[in-house]
Amino acid sequence: MKNRFIKLLLAAVFLGSLSPAAAQTREVDLSGEWRFQTDVMDFRRGSLSPRYNHQLQETITLPGITDDYQIGYKSPYRHVDRLTRVYEYMGPAWYQRDIEFPAEWKGKCIFLYFERTHWLSSVWVDTKEVSRLDYISVPHNHDLTDFVTPGKTHRITVCIDNRFQYNTHKWNHAHTEFTQINWNGILGEMKLVAVDPVYVDDMQLYPDVAKKSVEVRLKIDNRTKKPFEGKALITVSGNGLHVTKEIPVGGDAEEAGLAETVALGREAKLWDEFNPNLYTVECTLLTGTGKETFEHKKSATFGMREVAQGRNHILLNGRPV
Repeated sequence: MKNRFIKLLLAAVFLGSLSPAAAQTREVDLSGEWRFQTDVMDFRRGSLSPRYNHQLQETITLPGITDDYQIGYKSPYRHVDRLTRVYEYMGPAWYQRDIEFPAEWKGKCIFLYFERTHWLSSVWVDTKEVSRLDYISVPHNHDLTDFVTPGKTHRITVCIDNRFQYNTHKWNHAHTEFTQINWNGILGEMKLVAVDPVYVDDMQLYPDVAKKSVEVRLKIDNRTKKPFEGKALITVSGNGLHVTKEIPVGGDAEEAGLAETVALGREAKLWDEFNPNLYTVECTLLTGTGKETFEHKKSATFGMREVAQGRNHILLNGRPV
């Protein structure tokens, strides 16, 4: 009984020592001038020397798309069923930049983040391929950790391929000339992100209108190869609401899952198209392995709404829409 009390006391002291401090996440904005080259012959898939083996000769400013810089062929057509692009390009396009990785990022996990690309993005560090991502509706996040050395300069080469990657219907709204156009490039945020080796990899929110609560599901990655322990501080705020909940976390696996329900109270406001009330969930993860301490923050917004199937209509919070 005495030993159990001592263990509980030590755990409480450890959790108390992990107080919130300045966020340990570091970011470097990558917008600006990049070297550039088109690849209508698709050297990447052929036997000729691929583009990442060489320094590209042209330049382009990112974020941006090839249409903006009159890259491709000038369209002689005037379509009656959609807008007409002045310049069209479909195929691989290469983007390249030499980047010095800060020495203080040693020990961190390093990611290359593109908010919006179209369609396939492939990344090389120097001459080594890192990964290929073909998500069409969410950001591309390439893990560079095992390919770069903090304190050194590496050549980052990105290939964006806007050809059809799958045999999908040509009228689908995510990839067609009839809606957003079949553009090639990188839009939105583009940055390097360095996080501590224990971090929140994924956070999902599930509001419960009846109970006036939200379930927060976390996936925590542990890259230290050691047991870790600490706490997660979950804060829900917005519309005059401020609720905080503290949860102990820990484990020795590479991945840990956590689900916690946070009660918002009777005053929590519902969301609909006429009253778009939003709340923000922020999770501050404070952990450690022995003498090392880590911190990571992740946030997301949500609305209190419930979508259901009615007899003849879709119901939003019980109201037919």
